[in-house]
Amino acid sequence: TIRSASRDSGFIDWDSHGAWLSSVLADKQKELLIGYLDKEPVGVVRFDQQQEFVEVSIYIVPEVGMKGQGRNLLLCAERWLAANRPDMRQIRAEVLGANIASQELFRGAGYLVETIHYLKKIEG
Repeated sequence: TIRSASRDSGFIDWDSHGAWLSSVLADKQKELLIGYLDKEPVGVVRFDQQQEFVEVSIYIVPEVGMKGQGRNLLLCAERWLAANRPDMRQIRAEVLGANIASQELFRGAGYLVETIHYLKKIEG
């Protein structure tokens, strides 16, 4: 479910995921936060420092039945970022066109649409 809403929806094997996680945790330009509600993990927020902004990535754990917690998780992560990473001041989110839930999440959290890209495949 999570991969279908990602830029790369391909399969990731366990070893590759472990290597990716180790690299994220070691990178000073990234922050990986896990959100909990009543001692249950509800989701993950990652901030990746780019040049003039921080790219945010968020997902909610689908199995725990915490639908609707995305905004709370995002706003809590933003508060953590403001308190702990003063060098990270502008957040950008990239959302796939078909991911309506994420579009609504970011609009509801006060994000403004910056750019819209359109893609058309030519048959022939």
